[in-house]
Amino acid sequence: MPEGSKLCTLKIRLGENASCGCRSGLGEHCIKVGIWSLLAGITVVGAGHAVGSVEVANRDTSRRLGLAADSLDERTGIATRRVCAEDETVTTLATAAVANALADADLARACLGEETLLLYIENGMTHLTPPGGILLANAAGLPRVKVISLDGVCAGPIHAIEIGALMLSNRRCDRVIVCASVDFNTFVNDNDEETAGLFGAGAGTLVLERTSGNGGGSIDGLSWETDASYWDLGTIAVLGHTRRPQSVNYDFTYYEMRGPAWRGSLCALSDG
Repeated sequence: MPEGSKLCTLKIRLGENASCGCRSGLGEHCIKVGIWSLLAGITVVGAGHAVGSVEVANRDTSRRLGLAADSLDERTGIATRRVCAEDETVTTLATAAVANALADADLARACLGEETLLLYIENGMTHLTPPGGILLANAAGLPRVKVISLDGVCAGPIHAIEIGALMLSNRRCDRVIVCASVDFNTFVNDNDEETAGLFGAGAGTLVLERTSGNGGGSIDGLSWETDASYWDLGTIAVLGHTRRPQSVNYDFTYYEMRGPAWRGSLCALSDG
């Protein structure tokens, strides 16, 4: 989901031979020496993920929209998407991703307390309050860890990793769990050809610690910028609310993405 005109790059090496690169936003950006030095002391000791249990084929979505069967596959590069079942939410996906990452790091939840920081980015909604990070900590069996919930969309995890690295380098904690979870398909218009075939539901988690020389993965680079003048590339607006005796109902727009402007910005940055 576009977040202004944000330039983000992230490269993580998991173990000796496996590596994954992630680029979020509108292109590459040089890695700053200060960030490189900061990340050099951080190790990825665990990683985990979880996805929605329902599989949706974009060929089926194309047919429903009256398009050629392979239209969305060719336009998006996405053949199938995983979405939430009725009993799944951003919180259940995040809980599973955290459990998988802690297992990968060989960490017992019962042993984690205030020496551990949980940084959580949530795209979706189960509660307006308390923050999603508090709900996740409770659901994941981590009642005593420190929690920070961050407001963010596609690039949010990159910000969280830098915050986690700063906390670790300044010895404000011994361990950081970075988790991001997304399920905002409720806000996607099923009849909008620009967005109907793009989004799924899933969560990912990294466990970070200061480098100890005992192996593990590493974060080889991280950089980001923001141009808030592009704030409207992707939006879900609040239209208003209605007060009722026992509740408040809010009206939202469907997710709207300025696809041509987004692609044009990407091409301009790539050429530059």
